[in-house]
Amino acid sequence: MEQKPQISGQLKIIRIIHFAIMIGSIIFGVLIFFMLSSSDYAIMETDSPLVYVPILAAVVLVPIAHIMFTQKLKEAVKQDELRDKLFNFQTPQIIRLALLEAVALLAIVTCLLTNNMLNFITFIVVVGYMGILFPTSSRLAEYLQLSKEDREKLEAG
Repeated sequence: MEQKPQISGQLKIIRIIHFAIMIGSIIFGVLIFFMLSSSDYAIMETDSPLVYVPILAAVVLVPIAHIMFTQKLKEAVKQDELRDKLFNFQTPQIIRLALLEAVALLAIVTCLLTNNMLNFITFIVVVGYMGILFPTSSRLAEYLQLSKEDREKLEAG
């Protein structure tokens, strides 16, 4: 029978996955930012239709990420054990982060192609949103609709 990680270990895994996905996007964004010279940037020049692709992707994919997360989260909420709830929380969290990361990477690549700061701003907003979604104990308790006893176990680690 497969041994599942303890609550504190599972919580660390969830946080490490979130941090790793976020930091990968941030490092790529910083590299692209320094690759381009500041004199080449256009602040709001919108000649190319490519400038609008990341914004359109954000408008479409961010709500889809939220809807998919909410639907998949229902499976985790149904679990009885806190350990099982945390284990089943990982999949919806990864799906949501992957969709947000896709928007962030599209924005930064489009910034590289068009030298338009509007795309870099889109990148910063999406990565900031990913940061806001970092899985804290209170946020997990809210998402997973934990009982008072399970909340205490989660906070104790």
